[in-house]
Amino acid sequence: MTRPAVTIVIPVWNAVKTTMSCLTTLRDTLGPDDQVVVVDNGSTDGTPAFLATQSWVEVVTHEQNEGFAAGCNAGARRATNPVVIFLNNDTLLAPEWIEGLVAPFADPRVGATGPMSNFVSGPQLLVDDAYEPKSRADIARHADALRQRSAGRTRETGRLVGFCLAVRAEVFAEIGGFDEGFGLGGCEDDDLCNRLRAAGWRLLIAEDTFVHHIGHQTFDDNSIDWYALQQDNLVKLQHKSAAGRPLSFLVLCGSQPLPLIATLVGIEEAVEVSSCEVVLLVPDRKPLAEVLAGVGGVRVVDVGGLSEDRAWQLGQHTASGLRRALLRAGEAVDVSAVQRLLATDPWAAQPTPVGAELKPVVTDPRDLYLDLMEKCLLNTIYEDPAQDPWSARRFDPAKRAGGLDWPSLAHTMIGQKRLDNLRAVVETVLAEDVPGDLIETGVWRGGACILMRAVLKAYGVTDRRVFVADSFEGLPPPDPEKYPADAGDQHHTFTPLAVSLAQVRANFAKYDLLDDQVVFLKGWFKDTLPPAPIEQLAVLRLDGDMYESTMDALSALYDKVAPGGFIIVDDYALAGCNKAINDFRAARGIDDPLVGIDSMSCYWQKRARVLV
Repeated sequence: MTRPAVTIVIPVWNAVKTTMSCLTTLRDTLGPDDQVVVVDNGSTDGTPAFLATQSWVEVVTHEQNEGFAAGCNAGARRATNPVVIFLNNDTLLAPEWIEGLVAPFADPRVGATGPMSNFVSGPQLLVDDAYEPKSRADIARHADALRQRSAGRTRETGRLVGFCLAVRAEVFAEIGGFDEGFGLGGCEDDDLCNRLRAAGWRLLIAEDTFVHHIGHQTFDDNSIDWYALQQDNLVKLQHKSAAGRPLSFLVLCGSQPLPLIATLVGIEEAVEVSSCEVVLLVPDRKPLAEVLAGVGGVRVVDVGGLSEDRAWQLGQHTASGLRRALLRAGEAVDVSAVQRLLATDPWAAQPTPVGAELKPVVTDPRDLYLDLMEKCLLNTIYEDPAQDPWSARRFDPAKRAGGLDWPSLAHTMIGQKRLDNLRAVVETVLAEDVPGDLIETGVWRGGACILMRAVLKAYGVTDRRVFVADSFEGLPPPDPEKYPADAGDQHHTFTPLAVSLAQVRANFAKYDLLDDQVVFLKGWFKDTLPPAPIEQLAVLRLDGDMYESTMDALSALYDKVAPGGFIIVDDYALAGCNKAINDFRAARGIDDPLVGIDSMSCYWQKRARVLV
């Protein structure tokens, strides 16, 4: 046998005739070192007696049905080979199916593979109206024809279906196996694939390999409504994804405490640490004992004796964040790299180094221009004092960076982190060619819109517009009868928030950015946004503070945001805005993860809706 040996795990629950057929077709395809583990999940029919006669099969017996995921995990714990293949018992196998699934693992970056099939969702479905097998020989001929015409072909995918799924056994164990919270079955394969991809593993469809799948046979034989079960588990999967931490920092430690301390401080300064995860890869705890004892909320992974690549890999399998940022102890945190990573769709993000020994020297003229633009918009150059009642009429660099003051002269009050986020988001939609214009609803002195126009200018973009939407008279008085969440809101009484259209236009002109790519929409959002000449948006930035303003903007513009586009919420920490966002997302069934920017704001990236 020229291929690696595999362990095949087959969970069963009653349906003994189905299991008999599967094992009959399987046996002739095995190599001498292959292992077959059948997990009997509480069968009460003839399954236990039948399995007792199959001496070539290892049997794991559960007294009751513990679910598909638990059955697979129990079988995988018995695995003695480097690749484990999870196989439904309602499959029929043809020669060389194992070879086709195992071959892609020659690439060390591949974590899992799956075959083509006649009954499967997604890109693994092989459509052939003429395929109506009457015998094993028909299935074998069909599989052989595919193998001949597609020999060696694979396709990268984001999802493999668990009816027949090959995974590296060590990776499966370290990543925690299937999530048993999905009960009898459904979506545990999607969840596993999400975690594998987050850890940097490639998922491949073996396009030259065919496995016949009857489909839902165990559910049908046990009178289980598989569709209802699937829908329930889809909700669980969505909740799990939405609740996941947006980012994990993986820090490869050395033997000295001070470099580790410096990097941990850098992480804390770069992001809201409470929303992220920190995983320390520690070769020896002893010299770092004092530091480890003094930091809370971190996960420590012992990597003593492991190669560097293996240490990173083990850290990836331990981390739980939707995105992975890689650092070495002693490195500074590249905040821009972190922002770009956070602006990336979590299902497209790859583990990304975000560290540098020294602050990188910026030489790209675009970056130099935009860095200076941000400093000017925030006025951190001349440090104008705040005009709000809580800042003692002085410049506080921490408040200015956090967007927590009302500057007397600066053209924005959103702070450094929100400016960095906005810049990263606009650069992302340009890099990923997400179609559409850019808009902010509620602009104050126009600083955020000026930055968006500056990014377009820096990158030579002439086919997108920046819409500047505001009453230019401050905020409206609350309408508590129609919008109870705005009851008692005082924003309309704050005269510093009312900046005229003439002043905002003048501010654009000061940066030589007032041109026909800037469109002003003056008036209340309910009047100006529905008829606005906007066909599609790549970025929708909401800064309306109140429930009414936020809901008016979302209702008029959300459907115009292109898939892959971004919705940024400046005032998510304010009660009215927060409720409007949550109400709108709930009403629309939006489960795209909310990602925090700073203590006040967040954003989400609009993914294409998938019909199930």
